[in-house]
Amino acid sequence: MAQDLPMDLENWLSGDFQDQFTKALALSNEPEPEDEPFQLKYEARKLLEGLLADVESKLLDSQTEFLTELKGKLLYYLGVNHCDSEETSAGQKLLDQAMKCLDTTAPHVRTTSLVVAVCNQSGLTWASLDQAEKALQRLVEAEVLYRQHVDDTTMAAPWMPSEILPSASDDERRQKLDSLHTHTCFYLAQAYGNLGQRDKSVDYIVTTLQRQLKSQTFSPREWCLHSAALSQYYMGQDAYKASRHCLACASYMIQQAEQRRAERLETADNADNAD
Repeated sequence: MAQDLPMDLENWLSGDFQDQFTKALALSNEPEPEDEPFQLKYEARKLLEGLLADVESKLLDSQTEFLTELKGKLLYYLGVNHCDSEETSAGQKLLDQAMKCLDTTAPHVRTTSLVVAVCNQSGLTWASLDQAEKALQRLVEAEVLYRQHVDDTTMAAPWMPSEILPSASDDERRQKLDSLHTHTCFYLAQAYGNLGQRDKSVDYIVTTLQRQLKSQTFSPREWCLHSAALSQYYMGQDAYKASRHCLACASYMIQQAEQRRAERLETADNADNAD
């Protein structure tokens, strides 16, 4: 049990609520038909709005912290839905509403990853609205909360944003939070770059590349491009050793990607010949 929830509430959350929520997330991730580009997003939105109405109705009877956090979760996913449907301003308003439902001042096992996810999406959205300072503010909030969580060695791995009741393992939760923080670092690099703070931007690019390499979750092509760009930056700063290192890393990554591609082609050819 997530906390001391009434049995009828827990049964609803693990049953009908979870079914509708899972369906909404699945619809959000499906490829859209070309003739109706946001059709599935709109279907997902209806499901999320229905769940939000149900939660708000229950909040009228019981102002619990858990239900308030659940409302924030739904507002976050609705905000993402609107942003993905090119309704950016409406999406940002929903994200702001989500933040008001969540404790952003300290890490919490149920909400830390969710708050980081909301801040990341908000940072992206404000940037797309040409509000660079507001974007930076949200991203810094995400970084601070992540650091607070990491520094608190007594805290358990925080729930994934998509968890309604406890379901994921600690490893899955830690991987998700680390992935969210890697995105925060990448967005901070962009935010500082947009504000003309190039040195800070470069620091966050370096951190992003290091984190991606450690987790092995990256696009080799994009990683090489960013590493090559860093090489150019360091060259301009007369930091030739760092410049050469970044270029060598990019070159090595290209070789590895080409080798893996050749191996995949060879495997495919062998499979075709076997048929």
